[in-house]
Amino acid sequence: MGVNPFVLNVYRSPSYFCDRDHETAEILDAIEQKRSLTIHSIRRMGKTALIKHIFYKLARKKNHHLIYLDILDLTNARDFVNALSSSIIASLEKSQEGFIKKVTKSFGKYRPVFSVDTITGAPSLALDIRTDPDVQFSLDTVFSFIGSQKKTFVIAIDEFQQVNEFDIKTIPATLRKFLQQYSNLVFLFSGSQRNMLLELMTSPKHALYRSTQLMSLDRISSDAYTKFIQNHFRKAERKISSEIIEDGLAWTMRHTYYTHWYFHRLWSMTSAPTAKAAAELKRRILQDNEAVFLNYRNLMTKAQWKLLSAIGKETEIQEPTAKAFLSKHRLGAASTVQRSLDFLLNAEMLYQEYQGKTKKPSYRVYDVFLSRWLED
Repeated sequence: MGVNPFVLNVYRSPSYFCDRDHETAEILDAIEQKRSLTIHSIRRMGKTALIKHIFYKLARKKNHHLIYLDILDLTNARDFVNALSSSIIASLEKSQEGFIKKVTKSFGKYRPVFSVDTITGAPSLALDIRTDPDVQFSLDTVFSFIGSQKKTFVIAIDEFQQVNEFDIKTIPATLRKFLQQYSNLVFLFSGSQRNMLLELMTSPKHALYRSTQLMSLDRISSDAYTKFIQNHFRKAERKISSEIIEDGLAWTMRHTYYTHWYFHRLWSMTSAPTAKAAAELKRRILQDNEAVFLNYRNLMTKAQWKLLSAIGKETEIQEPTAKAFLSKHRLGAASTVQRSLDFLLNAEMLYQEYQGKTKKPSYRVYDVFLSRWLED
C-alpha cells in the first residue's frame, strides 16, 4: 500500500507538504530581513506544519538557531521561562559542546537542574524561579547569551495568546525589549484564538503593538490541493479522478486538517477511489464522530443547539439575527439568538470568517465534520 502521503499531526518533509509557497517565501524573506512575524488562523489550518516547513528549509542553511515552543499547556511565567531557557540552551549546546557548563554559573542562585531526554538526547534545564524579579533576571540572562552569538536565532512560540493567562503580565513587554535590543533575534508568533492574538499585536495598549508583521493563513486553493493529491496517487501508481478530488475538497471545505484526514482515510480504503467509496467514507466519518456530536448537544441549551444546527444546515450565514434566518429555522427572538451566538463563539463551536474586503463576517461551525453531520 505504501506510505500514506496525507500526513496527520506531524511534519515529515516538503514532499508531503502541500503548497503554501507564497507564505513560505514571505516568511523566509521576513527572517532574512530580521522582521518578526505573527501567523494567525482558525484551528487546524496548518500553522504548526508551516513553521516546521520553514525550519526544515532553514536547517539546511546551517546559519540559524531554530527554537520551537508550544505554550498552550503552560499556565505561568515560571514554566514559560523554564521551557524557553531549555530550548535555547539545548540549541546552543548542539553547536557548542560544553555550553551547558558555561551557563551553570550564571544561573547558580536558582539551583539549575540539568537532565537529558532519554529519547531525543536533548538537554533540559529547570530553574527554581519564585518571584517576578527572578523571571526577569532569567530571561535577561538567557537572551544575553543569544546576543553574544553570531548566528540568527529564530524563536517560534506557538499559541502565543496563552501569555494572557500567565500570572506575570510583563512577558510581552520583555520580549519586545529583546526584539529591540538584539539584532540577531527573530520571533515567529502564532495562534488560533485570533481575536485574542490580534489584540496583543494590534492594540496600542499592549506592549507588542505593531512590533511584528501579520500573516493570515487561509485555505489552500483547490488547484494546489488537486495537483498535490494527483501527484501522490500517480507516484504510487494509483488512480483517482478529478471529480473524486473535487468532491472531497468541497466536503472538507478545504480546511487543512479535515482535508488531510479525509484523503488519509480514502488512501487507506482503496487504491482506486470511486464515488461509492467516497460516499461510504463520509458515512463512516460521521458515524465515528456521532457520539461526540450528541454529547455537544447535551452540554448546550436548546436555544444554543438550535442556532448551531441552523448554521450547520446553511454551511455559513452572514446575519444570524436577520428576520428571514430566524423565521426559517424558528429560532425565536433576536436577543436570545445573540446570547447563543456569543456563547458558541466563546466556546469555539462557531467562528467568524472575513472573506475578501467585506466588512461583515460569515459564521461557520468550527468542526467541519460536525457541520456536515448537522446538514442531515
